[in-house]
Amino acid sequence: MVKLLSVAQVSGKQPLGILTALSTGFDAVTRQLWLLALPAALDVFLWMGPRLKTPGVWRLFMFEIPAGLDANTRLFAQDFQDSLQHVLENANWFVWLLRPALLGVPGLSDALGEPPPGVAPTVWPLADVGALVVAVIVLVVLGVGLSGLYWSLVARQARDGRIDWWAAWGRMAVVWPRMLALALLLIGMVAIIWTPALILSALLGSELGLLGALLVTVSFALLVWLLFYTAFSVHGIVLYNQRVLDAVRASVDLCRAHFWKTLGLLAALVAIEWGMGLIWNQVPSGSWLWAVSIAGNAFVGAGLSMASMMYYMEHVPVPRSTLVPT
Repeated sequence: MVKLLSVAQVSGKQPLGILTALSTGFDAVTRQLWLLALPAALDVFLWMGPRLKTPGVWRLFMFEIPAGLDANTRLFAQDFQDSLQHVLENANWFVWLLRPALLGVPGLSDALGEPPPGVAPTVWPLADVGALVVAVIVLVVLGVGLSGLYWSLVARQARDGRIDWWAAWGRMAVVWPRMLALALLLIGMVAIIWTPALILSALLGSELGLLGALLVTVSFALLVWLLFYTAFSVHGIVLYNQRVLDAVRASVDLCRAHFWKTLGLLAALVAIEWGMGLIWNQVPSGSWLWAVSIAGNAFVGAGLSMASMMYYMEHVPVPRSTLVPT
C-alpha cells in the first residue's frame, strides 16, 4: 500500500493556517510578478480590445405587454424589456474568457465596461442567436484553457518557487481536457440540483409559495455545499496531475479532514476578493485610472490563488507514485 504524505508531513512542519497561507501566497506573488501577466492582459484586452456584440438580437426577445395588466406590472415588464435590450445591444461577449464555468483567471472587467478616453474599439457583430451560442461555447472552451495555463503557473510557483511558461503551455494537452471535464461535471451537478428546484417552485405557484421558497433555499444550500467540497479540484489537476474524479475526491477529503480551517480560508478568500472588488470598481472603466484597478485586482487575485495552492499543497496527502508535472 502506498503511504500518503503531504508536504507538511514530509517536512515535519505544522501545516499552514489561514493567515499564514494568505501571507505566504502574497509573498510568493511579490517575488514573482509575472503571475500578474495573464489576468492583467485579459482585463486590458476586454477594456481596450475589440468588442464582440449582438446589436440586433434583442428584437427576438421582445414581447407585447398585454393591455389588461395593472400599471405596476406593465411598468415592471417595460423596465425588464429595456434592461434586456441594453444588455443584448451593449454586452461584450468576450467577457466569457474570464472565469468561465465556475473556473478561471481572476478578472475585473464585465460585459458592459467602457473603453478609456480616446480609444474606439472595433465592433465585431454577431448576426443571430445561433452565432452567439457558438461564440459563447468557443469562448468558454478557450477561457477554460487559459484557466488551466494560469493555474499551472500558480502551481509551478508554489511547488518550485519559479514559473515556466513553456512547461505550462506544454502541459495544456493534459490540463485543458481535464479542466473542461471538471467544468462539465460541475455544470451538470449544478443543473441536477437547481433545475428541478426552479421547476417545482414554479409549479407550486403562489398558493404554496412558502414551500417553493423553502425548496429553492434548500437547493441553494446544496449548491454552496457542492462548491465548498469541490473548491480545490483544480489544484489537484494542475499540481499533482490528477484525473478529474481523483482531484474531486482529494478536494472532498481535504474539506472533510480540515473542515473549519478550510471553510475559514475559503470565506477569507471570498471576502477579500469581494471587498477589494468593491474598491477597484469605484473607478469607472471609462477612465485611464482603470489601469490601476486592473493591476491591483491582478495582484490580489494572484495572491489569493497562490494562498489556496500553498494551503492545498501543505494539507493534501499525495501518493509517492503520483506523477508530478515537470
